[in-house]
Amino acid sequence: MIDHPLAIIFALLLIEAVVLFLKQHHSGSIRQILEAFSEHNTSVILGLLARLIIKGTVSIDIEKSSFGLLTKWDFHG
Repeated sequence: MIDHPLAIIFALLLIEAVVLFLKQHHSGSIRQILEAFSEHNTSVILGLLARLIIKGTVSIDIEKSSFGLLTKWDFHG
């Protein structure tokens, strides 16, 4: 849980930045997202992405292969 007000603001800004990236690019690979946010913790970015996938805002194609850097995504928001 995030308790510090600045940490909350930072988290919200990071979420907005990731969503803006996805909106601008419409589709791509997981690698593109991680490279665009390489200054941030990979686990945090993947966690944000997982939430967006669960909400249906982002879809991923894992029909032909398992989840990884080359996994394709599409933005539906």
